[in-house]
Amino acid sequence: RTLAAEEEELCRAFPSQLRFESADVTDEVGLDRVFTRNSPWLVVHAAALTALTDDDEQRRFVAIWDVNVAGTAKVLEASRRAGVRRLVLVSSGTVYGNGPASVALAEDAELRPSSTYGISKFMAEMVCRRHQVLWAGQPEVRIVRS
Repeated sequence: RTLAAEEEELCRAFPSQLRFESADVTDEVGLDRVFTRNSPWLVVHAAALTALTDDDEQRRFVAIWDVNVAGTAKVLEASRRAGVRRLVLVSSGTVYGNGPASVALAEDAELRPSSTYGISKFMAEMVCRRHQVLWAGQPEVRIVRS
């Protein structure tokens, strides 16, 4: 079962409140088209590219930066241009580094990402924070780590 299938199921359950759209986060024109067509007040930005092995990370190195960092900036800008009020960035616990999975982390724990994915998610968070300063919180951004 894919995330897209779960999102589509949610949209069927709440047809008047939710709409699932698939777009390439690196395509500014495509993003503008989706945002213009839908006029959303809220965007949940969960797009990301990861790697499961070192070999995979080497193959996807540039693509991970393009999607996770540049793509986040493009989603932010498309959201701002479309008048979106709030954007939720789905980040990752990998921003904390490679600690034991069984240890609970406080939200203010030291950030020590070590993989390309973790570093790129940390950078995406920083892009969101800087965007908030430059455009006075338009859109308002909330960051969640999974």
